[in-house]
Amino acid sequence: MNLIIYVDYDLLMFFQQDKAEVTEIKGVDAKQFLYFFFDKYSNTIKNSKNYKLFCLEEKQDFYDDIFANIRQKSTFMFGEKNLDYSFFIQNLFEKLLPNYEQIKLIYSAKLEKNTLDLVENIIKQSGANSLVCNCLAEYAVKKYLLENIQQSAKNVCVVESFSDKIYFSKVTINNNVLEIVAQKELKQKSFAPRKYALAKKITEDVCRIYKPEQVEQQLDRNVEYVYLRLKDEYEKIFEQPKEYVSISAKLLDSDQRFVVKIQPSELDVLSEMYAKEIAEELSENIGDVEKIIFVGDIFDNDLVKNRLAIVEKDKLFYKMSEVLAVMDKEVVSEDEYATAFMAVDDIDEENKYEEVKLLKISELKIGNVVKLTNYDSRKGKGYATQILEFVGENKFVVVDSTRSLKAGDLLEVNIDVWHAGIELIFDVFRGNKKYGRFKTREIQVIEIVEEIF
Repeated sequence: MNLIIYVDYDLLMFFQQDKAEVTEIKGVDAKQFLYFFFDKYSNTIKNSKNYKLFCLEEKQDFYDDIFANIRQKSTFMFGEKNLDYSFFIQNLFEKLLPNYEQIKLIYSAKLEKNTLDLVENIIKQSGANSLVCNCLAEYAVKKYLLENIQQSAKNVCVVESFSDKIYFSKVTINNNVLEIVAQKELKQKSFAPRKYALAKKITEDVCRIYKPEQVEQQLDRNVEYVYLRLKDEYEKIFEQPKEYVSISAKLLDSDQRFVVKIQPSELDVLSEMYAKEIAEELSENIGDVEKIIFVGDIFDNDLVKNRLAIVEKDKLFYKMSEVLAVMDKEVVSEDEYATAFMAVDDIDEENKYEEVKLLKISELKIGNVVKLTNYDSRKGKGYATQILEFVGENKFVVVDSTRSLKAGDLLEVNIDVWHAGIELIFDVFRGNKKYGRFKTREIQVIEIVEEIF
């Protein structure tokens, strides 16, 4: 069984992989936020997303910016010991790493290379048997290719968000070789739209009415601070039949409490605006792509999802575990090893075949050998052949192929009736594992062996 760790600037996510199945780990929160509290009374380190509020307030014994502090070789006192900040990460890894055969490290777009190196080194020092490292965008595109091989795109955008940042990666696909050509962090944050709209309105009204200098200088930090302080029950006060709702708010670096009035109807408008801003910024930045793959919590929000309609591209939405489940599956390259200009009248001298107009898999006998000749008129493609031996239950073993299939590969197909003009899709199994999927070019000729030598 393998351990999968997703790394973001302030977040680690943990999953376990048993064969093709990816699940959360029992007894462990999948999300581990890198905001820490050193409890001096029990001499223990604790972490929680809720500690972010106290980190913003710069409270004593609360720690954040872990990766930056590791790079700067900063230290802190833990009891009587002077430790560096890598201790926080090691503390999270301590109970998990030894229990797994392999560690698979995946990272978010825009994560600094030196941060990734830090995590890799900590894992290696912890005694992990082996380490595999890739970008999440690669797996998201691979997931798409495996599921949509008949509609595969050349340019795909992957948008991801699990913390408060939204990233996107532009990926080009050439012969199923993936290349990340651009990565960017959006200005908009992945906060819940209604809650964020309220926090921003409160902060901006305080600045407009009271003009506290320290608030105006740190507007974004104060919006985030108010957002974190808002209790989940904040919606209840807007259910009252009032024209205005009075809200008392405390901001960063200020002992004063400020009172602002907000119209409930105004919150609806501002929430829509914020969701629209996320969609508009995304639309402006993604450029010429055919598909957008969304992976992350914010894209489950109905308000955001509805507003994404203005991004006029084909959209797919995945959960993290769905994306990670393809980690061991390879996308079969359509033209790897291809013979592009095989002559139409090439003759197989070893066996004699009988051409058939229609082939029903359900009527084949075990041991029957089928030869497929298929063609793609696009430049550099041309003719290809596959020679397959039927082994029962919709399965074939590859005898020979002019493309990426290898002799001995096991193929499984769900189409019972074969005829000229169709393209066949096979699930490919290699070395007792599912390897990927293979799509033929358009079938021109189907032949069955008359005699097997």
